[in-house]
Amino acid sequence: MLLIIDNQSSFIKKFKRNFLSEQNIEYRFVDHNEPLVIKEEEKVEGIILSGGKGSPYEPLNLTADFVALMNYDVPTLGLCLGYENIAVAHLGRIKKLEKYNQRLETVKITKMEDPIFQGLISDEMTLRKQHTYKV
Repeated sequence: MLLIIDNQSSFIKKFKRNFLSEQNIEYRFVDHNEPLVIKEEEKVEGIILSGGKGSPYEPLNLTADFVALMNYDVPTLGLCLGYENIAVAHLGRIKKLEKYNQRLETVKITKMEDPIFQGLISDEMTLRKQHTYKV
């Protein structure tokens, strides 16, 4: 099962609606401030921590992120705030950027044979970059 923790990102909701709903993937979608209760028969095989507003140092309830990170040794993808949470959970630090960073950026995939890219048609994609902090 893929465990997805929503830290209030509008993008993760679109991902759920437009991608996950069309896949044959077992997943659990959990809000960041819900208690993280995983049944014994559910095997967590990967985690996605979504982006969101704020930072790991602000008084947000990000308990589900940290509980997942400390209890499951599985591949984990952190997006924006989720990535910052991974850094802080492993004693990394984040700092506020001098100015808000927002732009489109084209990324070229150099190892298309990696299984994570299975199903992609092109080795280039344009991504939206929006960041307030850096790790």
